[in-house]
Amino acid sequence: MAIQNYILTGINILSFVFIILSILVMAKIRRIEDLRLGNGYKVLILGFFFLGLFLLINVIRYLDTIFRFLQDVYLNDLFNIGELILIPLFAICFLAAILLFRENI
Repeated sequence: MAIQNYILTGINILSFVFIILSILVMAKIRRIEDLRLGNGYKVLILGFFFLGLFLLINVIRYLDTIFRFLQDVYLNDLFNIGELILIPLFAICFLAAILLFRENI
């Protein structure tokens, strides 16, 4: 079971790094692109930010199951916030960005 947690932690950390790189690339593209598409990029960057927060919470969850270094006082609330709020916010931002891109093209 511990090996599986190490693998999941590594995958979540790697995903978090790729999300950060995606946010940086999207910020550079937003500066270069036409001003009409700027709002779509802003919403998409916000959605990637929410996804990055969710992945960071998952990393904390798997590190806690491996090392048991955190107190269990607020962790369940943090995990519930990540699952019930951050993922729907990511989906809403993604759909809003698609609508903004479709409107401006």
